Amino acid sequence: MLICALSEPFLDGAWKEVVQFDPVEAAPCSRLLPESPRWKERVIEVSLLRRPEVLARAIGRSGTDILALKQVWRIDLYLRVDGSLHLFEVKKPTAYGEHRKAATQIARQYCERSVWLRRGDESVNLWAVCPVEWSQSDQAPMVPSNWQSDLNGVRAELLKDQPAISLELLFYAIARGPDGRFVFFWRADEASPRANRD
Repeated sequence: MLICALSEPFLDGAWKEVVQFDPVEAAPCSRLLPESPRWKERVIEVSLLRRPEVLARAIGRSGTDILALKQVWRIDLYLRVDGSLHLFEVKKPTAYGEHRKAATQIARQYCERSVWLRRGDESVNLWAVCPVEWSQSDQAPMVPSNWQSDLNGVRAELLKDQPAISLELLFYAIARGPDGRFVFFWRADEASPRANRD
């Protein structure tokens, strides 16, 4: 899991609206309230593109050789980390419950364009990056209970002839406390984050 302090949107030097992701060591010690900013998908995409090391950490990778690109053959984000290829379909902060749709999109786009994206036999990881709502009462994100069966369905439908291709989910949730706004990133195979209670 990766927790980042999240800035308010601002215009970067290319006049694109972005937010700043600044990793923090632990969850805030105060009560968090859920937030669903009405940002467009490209705000998250461009913000992650500006900080590819944050994206790499969110998926559990670290490396010194990182290449990140946006909109490669209709794929939202393209990331190479020390010889492994990661392709991302990113959903905007209010697109709750779209994990299966995002997984289907990234799997289909990869199947249509794999010959142009992959180098030889390198490992390929397809990622659906999806928001989940934050439960105010439980102080935790509400992860869809069917995510594993949904991913298995997409694999069986679109990736059955490509067993070496990994299809994964990266969830995120946004919440605000007295100390500011935070975003939690975690892989579906990790425990869901919980905020500290007052």
